[in-house]
Amino acid sequence: KANVVADALSRKEREPLRVRALVMTIGLDLPKQILNAQTEARKLENIKKEDVGADITTYVRKCLTCAKVKAEHQRPLGLLVQPEIPIWKWDNITMDFVTKLPKLPQGYDTIWVIVDRLTKSAIFALIRETDPLEKLAKLYL
Repeated sequence: KANVVADALSRKEREPLRVRALVMTIGLDLPKQILNAQTEARKLENIKKEDVGADITTYVRKCLTCAKVKAEHQRPLGLLVQPEIPIWKWDNITMDFVTKLPKLPQGYDTIWVIVDRLTKSAIFALIRETDPLEKLAKLYL
């Protein structure tokens, strides 16, 4: 029996039950005290501006993203130019050609994309890469 070590669950309590009960009643108010102290610490008048500024400066110095987006690393932008808003549909269009596609049996190897920015509609026309401009104009009209 001399080599037997008691584990934590089988140890006998050293303090009587009423002492433990007294300690428990004193400790029940502790979470409320912590919450009140945290609320008091968050109040604006208890925050020192110097401390917050130093913390922000330290954070920004260590932040890689903050260092990349600084104004001195970017070229200055010009004045904002508002794009002209079209009034009639098909008044403002964009065109693009998707070329070098595999040839279809009809000989088409290009897609002509025409987009109307006002109505947000698009036309996809099959054409040949060698089609002349006159044929494209007729196809468009």
